[in-house]
Amino acid sequence: MTVTNSRILTVYPNCSMGGMMTVYRNRVVSEPANHHHLVFFKDFGASSVYDQFPNTRVDIVKKERLAPYVELAALEQHYAEIRITSLPELSNLLKNRGSSRLVYEFHSSDETVLRKELDVLALSNIDEIRVPSQYLAEVVKSLVPQDFAFLVQVEKNLVDLTVFSAEGTTGTWNMKSGIRPLIWVGRFDKGKNCRDFVRALSLLTPEFVGVVVVSMEDSPDRMAGFLADAAAYGVSHRLEVMMNLAPADVASLYRYARDRSGYFVSTSLGESFGYGVAESMATGLPAIAYSVGAIEERLSDWGSLELVPVGDIEELANRISASPMM
Repeated sequence: MTVTNSRILTVYPNCSMGGMMTVYRNRVVSEPANHHHLVFFKDFGASSVYDQFPNTRVDIVKKERLAPYVELAALEQHYAEIRITSLPELSNLLKNRGSSRLVYEFHSSDETVLRKELDVLALSNIDEIRVPSQYLAEVVKSLVPQDFAFLVQVEKNLVDLTVFSAEGTTGTWNMKSGIRPLIWVGRFDKGKNCRDFVRALSLLTPEFVGVVVVSMEDSPDRMAGFLADAAAYGVSHRLEVMMNLAPADVASLYRYARDRSGYFVSTSLGESFGYGVAESMATGLPAIAYSVGAIEERLSDWGSLELVPVGDIEELANRISASPMM
């Protein structure tokens, strides 16, 4: 359902530089006639991303106050839609929301996460379940009672082509000449599977350098695990770690890697959309990824995309190694 010239309330736990920031920012950019009110309860310092957009308001609310805050805002502000992600309990509490449509969004491809939320979610209180890909739509439909399958609708995630384009700055990034950057973007969790990226890098010749772009982590444990893997595979000296990059900086990094015969590499074990793949290809940086989830749906996007069987690290490394220098 397309909403125009309306007020929209979006609620999500984390105000961070992760994938959901990309989802929300791109909606703000593509819907200038709508007013977007974004509400979070965990502040990881990403609210400044939205400062340049006059059609956006960001609030950080204590978790225990979230439900009454949202309910009161719905009644006072007359939102066309209230969009909630990762908070099924909150969705269940919003009985008194005036004329606002209640949309519950799924952006995870992890069936354990989906089942956990669906076990709590009161489907009778939802006007729509929204997902970013046909792949995820089929997964969610298989998990909900048949009587509620009609709720599941696909709204493809947007790519901001004013930022992620072939034209634009590349910067210097203080990397040595002659290197071929391999860009990996995500968090240090099992699903994103950075370990396979490190393992593939260990099979490649020294001109290939891994550039890992991550958003803020809740604890140092996962970063420590990543650094231990890098040391164990002998590639610590061939890795750059960058944290909390703004979208324009990520796009610049992609173009820098493109001009040095690099790749975007996804070793994710599941994808509900594949944002990194789509954005990198939009800048002209070729991508190589495990063939999982909705990744195949990105084959019709810009640029070149190569798919390899999930877990086939040697094939991943061989494909990268065989790619010609520009």
